[in-house]
Formats: sequence, structure tokens, C-alpha cells
Amino acid sequence: MVNTKHISQVVIQGHKTYQHDVAIEQLKSTGSCFIKGDLQAVNVISRGVLKAQDIKVQQIESDGLIKAHKLETTVLKHRGNLHIQQIEAKHFTLLLSGTSAIQTLQAEIIHIKPMWTLFKQCHCNAIIGQEVILEAVKANTVHADVIRIGAKCKIDKVYYKKSYHIHPMAKVGEVIEVY
Repeated sequence: MVNTKHISQVVIQGHKTYQHDVAIEQLKSTGSCFIKGDLQAVNVISRGVLKAQDIKVQQIESDGLIKAHKLETTVLKHRGNLHIQQIEAKHFTLLLSGTSAIQTLQAEIIHIKPMWTLFKQCHCNAIIGQEVILEAVKANTVHADVIRIGAKCKIDKVYYKKSYHIHPMAKVGEVIEVY
């Protein structure tokens, strides 16, 4: 991270824009935080909008919107919308409150579902995991050991190793067992 601002803790209430990369232990943001470079942190709690080029954190808990090119984390718990090209995580939980767009989602455990019954959807090109539970997801491919495709899902191809379940209100084009 060239031209990085090193900070131990930041609490934002309102709006803050950083013109550079930020390396931080803890970020608590209520409002909007725009980072024109990369964010590297141990713990992030965001209530509002968080935008950065690449985000690398150990744990992130957020409500609202996250926009980034790449997000790497151990644990992500998010309520709201995500607009991220690539996500790598161990545990990924998304409660949708609108339309989200993720190009590639890779995590050991993935749970995606809408917060309410109103129409919301997560659009993904590829979802890759060990245990994947989806609802209201539109994806080209889903690869996992254990897959549960819930209501309002539209998946072109499902690749599974151990087991899969498809809800009657889901649409799946093709199911392929992988050895």
C-alpha cells in the first residue's frame, strides 16, 4: 500500500473521504466513508455507505451499502446491498434489502436471503463454497459440497459434491455431481 495512512481507530459520524490507502485496526462508521484507495483493517463496523478500491479486513459487520472491487475477510455479516467484483471469505452472511451484484463469491460457508418478503435479489456470476444456502439469488454457477437452493432463486448450473436440495419455487437449469 503506497501512500498509506496508518491509523489505530477511527469513529465516523457523518461523512469522511480519504484520498489515500488506509491501514487501521478498527473502523466504526455511521454515515458514509469513502476511501479512494484500499482499506486494510482488523475490525470494521459500518452503518451506512462504505466505498473503497480493495478491502482486506478480518471481520466486518455492516448495514447499508458496500462498494469495492475486491473484499477479503474472515467473517462478513451484512444487511443491505453489496456491489463487489470479488469476495473471498470464510463465513459470508448477506441479508438482502435491495439488489446486490457480486461477480465472484468464494467462502467456506455462504448464507444469502432477503430481509423481508419484498422482491430483492443478489446477482452473481459464480458462487463457490463448501456449504451454500441461497434464497433470492440469480447466478450462473454454484459450486459446493452441500447446496440448498431456496425460493426465488434462478441458477443456471449447480455443481455439488455431497448433497443438494432445490426449493419448488426455485429454477435450476442443470445439476451436476462432482467427484
